[in-house]
Amino acid sequence: MPATAFSAFHLIFFPLLLSITAFAYLLRKNRKVVDGSLPPGSLGLPFVGETLRLINAYRTENPEPFVDERLRRNGTRLFTTHLFGELTVFSADPEFNRVVLGGEGHTFEGSYPSSISTLLGRNSLVLMKGALHKRMHSLTLTRFASPAVIRSSLLPDIDLAVRRNLRSWAAAGDLHGASLLLLNQAKKITFEMAVEQLISEDQVNGRRMSAGITTSLSTASSLCRFPPSSPSPPTEGL
Repeated sequence: MPATAFSAFHLIFFPLLLSITAFAYLLRKNRKVVDGSLPPGSLGLPFVGETLRLINAYRTENPEPFVDERLRRNGTRLFTTHLFGELTVFSADPEFNRVVLGGEGHTFEGSYPSSISTLLGRNSLVLMKGALHKRMHSLTLTRFASPAVIRSSLLPDIDLAVRRNLRSWAAAGDLHGASLLLLNQAKKITFEMAVEQLISEDQVNGRRMSAGITTSLSTASSLCRFPPSSPSPPTEGL
């Protein structure tokens, strides 16, 4: 074999062999959770974990088998897995769930995967915790908590918003032989009302904001969408 061909062979073969060995090691390491402080489970594939399997399960009409299969395999109501880049513990135990929810902010602290947190931004209301979250929550509810405020301000504004949208449907010809998705229209009216009540924006700016948020949510949803049904590898023996 010429020296040039021999060198090229080594340049290709040894990195490839090293990559396969490293992947096999990571796969074997991720098959079982070895940390005694965590419930039993499988971490799935290296890096992606069991994220693809979960997404595929929720693209079906019956996603429960994803959880049921792992509960049966591990023989417990809790199991550990790896989803969206994070080590995750699933619980199907009502008593344990009650303890977790009752200890929110004390024994336990709620959080989102880092990918979701980055997408929402650190100042997002859903990511706030502790005293800051309570203050923002109370400020938000103040506008809607009083029955007197609801009767004097909110209900008349709702009536105006509904009438305004009914007129816009008729003017645009939406009611002449065309189908109208009432749920979508109700969502639009609700968002316009929230914009008017919370940040005092008019309906024009509210609709612009609604269109922008809809686009952002569609983009975010696409990040976790897999058009084809990717086959799940066998799980026996994991």
